[in-house]
Amino acid sequence: MRWLGRLLLLGTLVLAGVWGWQRWGHLARLPEPAVVPAEPPATAAMRATTTYLLDRERWTEFPLVTPFKQLRILSNAEASPEGLEAAQNRNRHLPEGEADYLYTLAYRAVDDQGELLREGVFQHDSRRRIYRDPASGRLYPTASRYPPDYLPLDSRFFHLNMAGWGDSVSLQLRIAAAPPPIERVAVRVFQDSRQRLGAPLVRWQRLSAEQRERLAAASVYPPELLSDLERIQLISDRRVRLSPLGVEGQDYREERLYVIDEHDGEEVLPPVPPMGALFQPGRPLLLEIPPGEGLLRLEMTPTEPDQAGGVVDFHWYGRPATRQRRWRIPWEGGVLEYATALEEGLLEVVAPLAGGLRAWYRPDGEAETEITPQPAYLRLYRLDVGSPLVYEIAHLEGEATPLRLDLRTITGAAVGLDYTLLDAQGEPVGGGVLEGESAPPSRYDRFADLPEQAIGNPQRHYLLIPPAGQRLRLSASGPLLIAAYSRSPRLAQRRVVPDHPLTPESTPAWFPLHPADRESRRRQGATRLAVVQPRPPEVEPELLAGRYRWESLLPEGQWRGRYLLTPAPDAPDKTASPSEPLIRPGALDSLFAELEGERKLTFPDPYSMGEVATRLIYFRATPEPADVRILLDGKPHFQGRMTATQGEITLPSFTPGTHELRAEGSGRFLISGALEGGYRKRLALRLSEQMLRFPFRKGEGAEVLSLRLYSPPDSGEHRLRLRIAGGPPRGGLHHRDWTLRERQVVVRPDRRAEVAVLQGGGEQLDAGRLFFLPLGSDLPPGEYWIEVEPQTGNGGYLVLSRTLPGEFDHWRFHYD
Repeated sequence: MRWLGRLLLLGTLVLAGVWGWQRWGHLARLPEPAVVPAEPPATAAMRATTTYLLDRERWTEFPLVTPFKQLRILSNAEASPEGLEAAQNRNRHLPEGEADYLYTLAYRAVDDQGELLREGVFQHDSRRRIYRDPASGRLYPTASRYPPDYLPLDSRFFHLNMAGWGDSVSLQLRIAAAPPPIERVAVRVFQDSRQRLGAPLVRWQRLSAEQRERLAAASVYPPELLSDLERIQLISDRRVRLSPLGVEGQDYREERLYVIDEHDGEEVLPPVPPMGALFQPGRPLLLEIPPGEGLLRLEMTPTEPDQAGGVVDFHWYGRPATRQRRWRIPWEGGVLEYATALEEGLLEVVAPLAGGLRAWYRPDGEAETEITPQPAYLRLYRLDVGSPLVYEIAHLEGEATPLRLDLRTITGAAVGLDYTLLDAQGEPVGGGVLEGESAPPSRYDRFADLPEQAIGNPQRHYLLIPPAGQRLRLSASGPLLIAAYSRSPRLAQRRVVPDHPLTPESTPAWFPLHPADRESRRRQGATRLAVVQPRPPEVEPELLAGRYRWESLLPEGQWRGRYLLTPAPDAPDKTASPSEPLIRPGALDSLFAELEGERKLTFPDPYSMGEVATRLIYFRATPEPADVRILLDGKPHFQGRMTATQGEITLPSFTPGTHELRAEGSGRFLISGALEGGYRKRLALRLSEQMLRFPFRKGEGAEVLSLRLYSPPDSGEHRLRLRIAGGPPRGGLHHRDWTLRERQVVVRPDRRAEVAVLQGGGEQLDAGRLFFLPLGSDLPPGEYWIEVEPQTGNGGYLVLSRTLPGEFDHWRFHYD
């Protein structure tokens, strides 16, 4: 019967060989791989190892040996070639770290009775790096599979300390989160195998020659020359590989992974985008132009060198924002170099193709500096149906806390938002509904990973959270992207003029607030990174057309002031609004034109009175009396006497229209009422240590107060405290605007003497710094006070004004 046993043994070996050939035979038939990252070539340093694929729902269990005190878990996330290529194309412009692919593994330790001893998660970010062999030039990754249906990312490891876990313990693993492009995760589990001193020498003798060579690779001696103590150390530090419990294919899945432990290849990096701020075709890129006048130099490099050019559009916003200018230049392709004279403000650049922009600015008399804008990234959290966002709310000494919510739609459709306030025990204490709005796609913001995908303009809402509200829960009827902000109710906003942008609301005043589960949402791919830009100022069409009422506010109590002769702003860009007139009627009386030689000037009749009343301002070097004569259309119109170095004379009336005027006398002369006027007479308040308190009546809606501070050119910076006092209390929980009632403003002088103080003994001031005080619709109509308290700096002059767009009745008193 011995031959029957031999036949059975032979049949068993044949069946095992057939099964092994079906399972592993493809390794012997591996074709020569193509030299592309998706199929890296096998190298002599590549070795095969067994990995175990984890499930997203079911736990994979590994039995542990209790004397060992530490676990090492190696994992490789894997993606399909198509999914990984699409993700790499999306992420090529993301900042360092954001282009990695995130995944989270969950673990728990259980005893032999199934009781839970410990649980947790560990998170990894990885990427697939490709290297080039310096000898052959071939490309390879550090890990690969054959056939390459899935591409493994670089290996990541995690250490677990088993101290205190007890006996008869098993480790269970599964995938907790693996957003695209990751489709699966494979792991290898190792356990430290520290043994008694006698056992390692026995195990050393049982190792193969190849295993001994690998263990002794870090030693200067070959395995044959190692001492017993060195062999003990090497064999004792070995890690034991663990296998899962159960039946392969039923309780777990295993696959062969080919890895390279050591290599000297050079990493192959993706193509480098053009230097500078990246721009997309048809999307505006905004540059902040520093204070002063100077030369702007641009260098625009296309992403694809062979791309055809087109036309580059420029739109400049000055100070104030009614000063605008548009122009275009051709771009024939290649690198575009362009220079132009420009003043401080905001420049919008729209290019016909993708590329990178660098910018330099050289103020007059100063060195050139680079002003290339840096990308500003904003983390947006996705809110889906059934997955609410929860924010923890902190309160300062029992006060209500303001909160800002910026909502962005993904599809453009209107999405409603429910908000609920929860107390410390999780019970609702208030809430409401924010009605959805269909917002158009933003021209200025974009997704960092998908620049071509549309992102909605932010819909801004404000909530005043009462002290009882400890948490805010948000839920939506559709997908939304949310950014939340908070600030202390007592914190004064600090800004520096003119270092901040033009628009009143663009100065940073709110602090980002993240949901309680921010990290897990990021690992699950439930966040998006957006690149945001400052918005250009929005100017009312009524203001561009000159239809508005300008009011200068005066303080109560005792105050001192002087009239200033300031440069009048340029007329608005006619391409922005071709409406007439560009100068409001009420401003003509304070507008003065220089009379230098014989000059042709146009005097309108804004009040339809049939005549024009003008005034003459003169400046002289000496106070000795002297005569002045005004010629109108070549005929004598006025003759008078000047008795000071500075003064103002009322001239006789004459008919409206265009006239030729000439001033004869020693000195400098300016006349009012002409459209060509380049100077404006304005009453300004002298700053001292005394606080100025301006009464102010606010109406419905929002408006913006303007402040302009004129300083002596040789003075230091001014520090002002602005406060909105009084008024009815702000009511309700939800608001569409939010007014910061207290501000700290640092105003730096212009250093250029351009403004004369009338009757001020020849005192000169700078051109003035303009800043704003917005008052939102959250402030109810009523009586308020604007308090301006100088904290440092003296000698300045302040103008506080309001501008109300629209048509108003103009009254003028005329005496015969």
